Amino acid sequence: MAAVMAAPLFTTGLTGAVTVGGALSALTTGYSLLQGMQSGVAQDYAYRSQAEGVKAQQYAEGLKATEEGNLRRERLLQALASQNARAGAAGVKGQTIEALQLKSMEDYHRDELQANVQTQSVLSGLERQRQSLKMQGKEARAESKRGLVRGLANIGLSFGAGGAGGAGGAGASASSPLTVQSSYLSNKYPGIAARTPGGFGS
Repeated sequence: MAAVMAAPLFTTGLTGAVTVGGALSALTTGYSLLQGMQSGVAQDYAYRSQAEGVKAQQYAEGLKATEEGNLRRERLLQALASQNARAGAAGVKGQTIEALQLKSMEDYHRDELQANVQTQSVLSGLERQRQSLKMQGKEARAESKRGLVRGLANIGLSFGAGGAGGAGGAGASASSPLTVQSSYLSNKYPGIAARTPGGFGS
């Protein structure tokens, strides 16, 4: 009779050991998932930082283009004034002066147009680079969230299956380490918990 009664006790002890082992495994997996989430956030910040650097470069390129434009206009004005002075001193006719000044202005407008096209090309390229970095950062963060949701869903399914096979569903009790971990994750990432079927660890 004593031998018959010992069997349920042994079975219960074995089930408890398996449940504890599963909970520790779940906690380890949850910690890894959190690390993955934090890595995604860090990547997002890194990409955003690079994007801000590109934005600063855009600003610098804009200032450079403005300064170069001012210098071109100054050179044009100096050229026109010099032509007027030389023409007046040499007694050059008005039509000749107008032709020289027209040539100087045509050269100025041509250089200005080329510079504007080049500047716009540089700024457009930098803007594409900046937007690409921002999108990569958002995708890294989003992928880390998706990985966290998938991992927690797998943990929940594993514990659900374990609880159904254990005595009295002991592996899915409210006081288990998984429940404590799920409560922490729900508070830390409420938006993700809302998208996880049944919540974290369900």
